[in-house]
Amino acid sequence: MARIGPNATLAWQEGGDHSFAVKGLKRAADDAGTSLAHPAAEFLPAHR
Repeated sequence: MARIGPNATLAWQEGGDHSFAVKGLKRAADDAGTSLAHPAAEFLPAHR
């Protein structure tokens, strides 16, 4: 994250991978995307 710069933000998803899948948790892609809505909604206004 240091290479990205001071505005880098990490939202850790235990067991997650780059496809937003979580190991051991079977859920539809829509559900995986929905789980990112809240962190994204908080991030966007803070970085305008």
